[in-house]
Amino acid sequence: LRDYWKQGRKLALYKRCAAVLTHGGRMRAEYIAQGLAPERVLALPHFVVGNAAASQPWTPAQEIRLAYVGRFDPLKGGQILLEALPLLGRPVSLPMIGAGPAASDWQRRAEAISGEQIRVSFHGWIERARKDAMVAESDLLIMPSLWPEPFWQVGLEAGALGVPSVAFDSGGVANWLRDGVNGVLAPAQPPTSAGLAAA
Repeated sequence: LRDYWKQGRKLALYKRCAAVLTHGGRMRAEYIAQGLAPERVLALPHFVVGNAAASQPWTPAQEIRLAYVGRFDPLKGGQILLEALPLLGRPVSLPMIGAGPAASDWQRRAEAISGEQIRVSFHGWIERARKDAMVAESDLLIMPSLWPEPFWQVGLEAGALGVPSVAFDSGGVANWLRDGVNGVLAPAQPPTSAGLAAA
């Protein structure tokens, strides 16, 4: 009830503003659905700053090199990602970059599936240059979020490095992830480890 009251006060404040700035797509639609006038909800496009890291020329390899960057939270879907790894049927490496309340659970799950075919490593929050270098060395950025992400900036950052993404088709992800162009959208109704592995 306290959170409902708090969010209600925020919405009342937004409705009194001359304009509300958002990144468009899903968030703009959400503000309009909550009663803000469309002409007062202004969209500013997302962008990423170029960096020195560069993706390696892609060549098919026996091992699939994946990367995960984000909070370690059940809603971010790391548990689904870990369940999907054995379904790939090929050697796979996965650095997981980030931290959060689900870290110990994800590490336990990773230990249970790790072996000669599956290598999972945990890196915590690391400096931008190192993170970019790790993503640039990957074949795919995996974004298994189970809630409707408003956007997910890290996907744009990976794209700037030449690395495509795989994500569940929910929220605002489809605003930037074009299926078959800069990655693959996995079915999200419901999001499953099998659907993620297929994507």
